[in-house]
Amino acid sequence: MGFKPFPVKDLRSYTVLAFWHKEGIDDVKFREYLDKKYGVIIAGGFGEVRGKVFRIGSMGIVNRQHVIKTLSSMVKAFKDLGFTLEEKAINLARAKLRELKKDV
Repeated sequence: MGFKPFPVKDLRSYTVLAFWHKEGIDDVKFREYLDKKYGVIIAGGFGEVRGKVFRIGSMGIVNRQHVIKTLSSMVKAFKDLGFTLEEKAINLARAKLRELKKDV
């Protein structure tokens, strides 16, 4: 999808994924639209990165369907709001998920 991860690799969390927004994206508008239209809730950033990054939780029960729904809903929401993203991320995610153990 072309988003740059935040923060640098050595400081990333195992419980939440964070990414820099692309130029011109209104963080609040995007997150509210994603929730209202597609039922997917993601969080924004805090402090100096408020409005510049978004966060996706990965704690608790997260299954393959959650991952695909989140990615595909994000692509649709960005398109609805006038931004173009590479949809190949969804197919790549599906391929990676197929490689995982069934009981994970």
